[in-house]
Amino acid sequence: MLVYVNKFWVTYRFEEFYIKLIRESPDGERQIGEIFATPRQVKTLMRILEVLVEEYEERFGEIPEPTLEREEKGKKDYMPPYYIR
Repeated sequence: MLVYVNKFWVTYRFEEFYIKLIRESPDGERQIGEIFATPRQVKTLMRILEVLVEEYEERFGEIPEPTLEREEKGKKDYMPPYYIR
């Protein structure tokens, strides 16, 4: 399945990371999907993305840094999530 997202909501607890995939449009936003992954899987994905972003920036120029925001409270036993605008 191929989906387009332009916003992420990310949190974690001891045994897993939880990532919401969100599409924001003029009509509002809606959740497109979710990813639950172990810390090791997330670290592997992070490393892959670091390498690909470095390659991309060498080829096309620097990508502006996103603004990270954090909610005040987490849900259940999750830490307060970060999200990217």
